[in-house]
Amino acid sequence: MALRPLQPAIAAGITDDKLGYAWDEWNVSEYYAFVEDDFDDRIATISGRGAMALTLTAGEWICQRFSLLDQDPAPLQFLEAAWAEQMQPGLGAYTETDDDQWRGVVRGPLSLVITIANDALFCMEEDDDPGNRAAWMTNLARHVLPSRDAFDKWLAAVLDLLAQHHPKKGSKKESLPDDEFELGRPVARELFDTTKPFVRADEPALIARFLQLVDPGNPFLDANQTEGGEVA
Repeated sequence: MALRPLQPAIAAGITDDKLGYAWDEWNVSEYYAFVEDDFDDRIATISGRGAMALTLTAGEWICQRFSLLDQDPAPLQFLEAAWAEQMQPGLGAYTETDDDQWRGVVRGPLSLVITIANDALFCMEEDDDPGNRAAWMTNLARHVLPSRDAFDKWLAAVLDLLAQHHPKKGSKKESLPDDEFELGRPVARELFDTTKPFVRADEPALIARFLQLVDPGNPFLDANQTEGGEVA
């Protein structure tokens, strides 16, 4: 399947071609690499996989924001593979972007979508708190979106849903057998579609359906990854 952002992002009217935000190629971390106290308090109540899944979905908002300005399929392809990895570890592949091909006020943020999501999934040994990457991706989204209102409303709603359905408490016993870190059980992408009710009992079937529909030709799946793991 070709991954498309979920309905809340599509309906938010964020595909603006005006780029009024600051962007310094040599100091991009100032736009996203921090964790606000309020967000830290909320994400600390959510499982590791819940934080990973939030990171990926916030990345979809950024892809939707730039969909009129850049048609490169790589960011959404990577997010599709990342969702598969979150649900069934071993399906996705560690990936880096080629800096020379990912510069500027549009390509730069899209590169960070791949980088932050990649780090959330594959760099736990460097930072074993997935909540930090969730903060970084949501900060980046809030920085580049033309309007934050719809995103902030959606974010508040999904944090409530994650706390309800994927709490940090109990995540140890729900982690997958081969997990090196205690991350909790896999998260269905449908939890983040706030236009529809989420039924926890349906989650295993939703995850299985997503995995069945993943594009087998996706270049960011481990089975298709070329040596070096770099995307131009």
